[in-house]
Amino acid sequence: MAATAANPAKQILGEINKGPKLQHVEVSEKNVLPSKEAIQQEKTEVELRQNVENFKKEGLKHVTPCENSPVTEARLVHNVKQFDPSQLKHTETTEKNPLPDQDAIEVEKKEQTFRKSVTEFDKSGLKHTDTVEKQADLPGVKEIAEEKQGTGLKEAIKTFSRESLKQSKTEEKVVLPDVEAISLEKQEAEFRKSLTDFDKAKLAKTEVNEKNPLPDPAAIEAEKKELEHQNCIKSFKKDSMKRTDTTEKNRLPSQDDIQAEKNAK
Repeated sequence: MAATAANPAKQILGEINKGPKLQHVEVSEKNVLPSKEAIQQEKTEVELRQNVENFKKEGLKHVTPCENSPVTEARLVHNVKQFDPSQLKHTETTEKNPLPDQDAIEVEKKEQTFRKSVTEFDKSGLKHTDTVEKQADLPGVKEIAEEKQGTGLKEAIKTFSRESLKQSKTEEKVVLPDVEAISLEKQEAEFRKSLTDFDKAKLAKTEVNEKNPLPDPAAIEAEKKELEHQNCIKSFKKDSMKRTDTTEKNRLPSQDDIQAEKNAK
């Protein structure tokens, strides 16, 4: 039995030796570092486990569990582990520190100055004053008389007796229009009916001609002369004028003029 068992081992060893010669290789150990996403995922998982371990159950409120959608701690942890962070979008946090503008600073300075002046106000500089109460102006004789008259009128209205009134009948009068008013109304009604029933198809097509009448040569020449005259007046130099003296003359009538005027009278 031992001889038969050793023969197959020798055969296998012989077949290995007969095969191709293997080359010598060096074995190198590789330590693959995790990626940034894997590290971030591991950190998130560690923080989540710490939060779960350090969670205080005393702050929880008693609730009745819902049988339709049971949520257990184990299931929550499983969902967190299976979450793919690659679905999240990268966002950049921008810190904003809005400083006040010049107007706001100026308003705040004025308010602080006003408060400081109020709190540090020196009351010793105030002078003592006496308050004088003025009596209301009494009504005059005319106002008293008008008030009495108004009071008497109100009393007369309150104490008025309706039994002294006489019964009267109201007659309603219907004034019929005259012939001229009826004729005018008929004409107006016919005119309105003609406007509403007017057939636009009977109108003839017309063309609109726009006319822009230009001035004739005489008007243009007159306008030119007027403009030249105005320009001459505006550009006239007073310095070129000479000084003159005005002499007032009062001519007396002659003897013949006096005699003619006497004869005329």
